[in-house]
Amino acid sequence: MATLNNNPILGLPGGFTNECLKQGVLSRTVTRYTAWDADEGHCESGLKRHFLCVFGIEDLSRMRLKYHFFANKMIQDYDFGAIDCMAEKIFNLTYIEPYKQYFDYEFYEELAVVRYNRWKNLNRDVKKFRCQL
Repeated sequence: MATLNNNPILGLPGGFTNECLKQGVLSRTVTRYTAWDADEGHCESGLKRHFLCVFGIEDLSRMRLKYHFFANKMIQDYDFGAIDCMAEKIFNLTYIEPYKQYFDYEFYEELAVVRYNRWKNLNRDVKKFRCQL
């Protein structure tokens, strides 16, 4: 878990609590999709940098099934088309109504970090937040 993101003193907007860790509850997070060198069969582009897959257009069909909004690593000099396609996907999910039917809102609404921030924004006591559903 990111140290600054769950620091209660900083109180960062969109941050999380370390109470779940203290309770021994592992919370699912969605940051960015990464395929490490050890993840066999998860790098269709075949290009790797610093043990990470550099995603290309070949990887997009699998990536669209992921819950991540971002991917690490993409390089515009390698495959700008892949970056452009990802930007279009995010735009469509955000602004074009017909695409919203494919967006799994429930998945994100049930993430502990989302529930925690809703709880906190309602000025509820964060110490009473239940990490598990």
